Amino acid sequence: PMLKELENYERMNLADALVPRTCTDGQAIIRQ
Repeated sequence: PMLKELENYERMNLADALVPRTCTDGQAIIRQ
């Protein structure tokens, strides 16, 4: 739902910026 309002090119730019990361057990993935 959060990305639904983005145009296709905006979603593609976001996807291109993503990189895989390995997290340890209990590590915060998202902070607000």
